[in-house]
Amino acid sequence: MPHARFVLIPISDAKRGHGTHTVASVWENYLVELMKESEPAP
Repeated sequence: MPHARFVLIPISDAKRGHGTHTVASVWENYLVELMKESEPAP
């Protein structure tokens, strides 16, 4: 996976352990960044 990236989300009161995947406010900025990087070139 040549373009893989590991993201360690800092500890906060917003995290819910394994349930954090349902709390978009914790990880949405990473998703937005991925979507921008994945856009096809014009």
